[in-house]
Amino acid sequence: MADFAIARTPDDIRRAMEVNWPSILVVSDGSIDLRGTFTGQLVAVPPKYNYLADGDVIGFDHASRKFRTLYRRNSAHNSFLVTERCNNYCLMCSQSPKDVDDRWILGEIKESLPLIDPSTRALTFTGGETLSDWDDFIAVLKECRDLLPATAIQVLTNGRAFADSRIVDAWKKICHPNLMAAIPVYASVDHVHDHVVQAKGAFDETILGILKLKDRGQRVEIRVVLHALTAPIIEDTGRWIARNLPFVDHVALMGLENTGFAIANDAMLWMDPVDYGDGLAS
Repeated sequence: MADFAIARTPDDIRRAMEVNWPSILVVSDGSIDLRGTFTGQLVAVPPKYNYLADGDVIGFDHASRKFRTLYRRNSAHNSFLVTERCNNYCLMCSQSPKDVDDRWILGEIKESLPLIDPSTRALTFTGGETLSDWDDFIAVLKECRDLLPATAIQVLTNGRAFADSRIVDAWKKICHPNLMAAIPVYASVDHVHDHVVQAKGAFDETILGILKLKDRGQRVEIRVVLHALTAPIIEDTGRWIARNLPFVDHVALMGLENTGFAIANDAMLWMDPVDYGDGLAS
């Protein structure tokens, strides 16, 4: 019942009915002629959703008569939002944290994973803080190990949870062959990092988490978002990472997304990339 035939023309609908397909997704703004014989599930959406294709995964909310595209097989950039909750409150956060009970999302992800094409090259989990419900989320990553062993799995996390050895040990036991934790380090000075994430003590927990992950042989990416508080000291940050964390697997220097809190804090954060180009090149 999870498999829908995609119909874009009356002929598509007729052929799906002839083979008794149980579910049909019609992408059309025309009238739908079912000839009174169809008893399965039918969803009709307007032509602006014509991008939907074989292998895509969509989630329905029957109460509101709305749906969301959860996964697109032809896209190289698929991601799942795990939660909107977070114990950081970053000044430039593009996904503003919310204090809500959204644990239902993990259930939706678990239902989606068996429907994802096993040849998918990469899949990202993002938040909020993805490890807010770490036990349940690690169970999801184990499903990825079993169902998507050839897919590169990237988890965006602030890394603070990994200061807890129980969580690091559970992460190691996932044993996915291509699992990466992507963790932000915004400065080589603790109070600058803590100010950016608006959480006292966050720097110490983050660095401890990185050290514990690497001690257990896990893959780690460090992310540095460049703006007016971090870009002027990027050379110092780079030297500090090279000296203290030379064993991480990847370092990403990232531009500022002009959305979420970055809009509200524009006067504090905006810096023209031209003005930090020399430091970035160095």
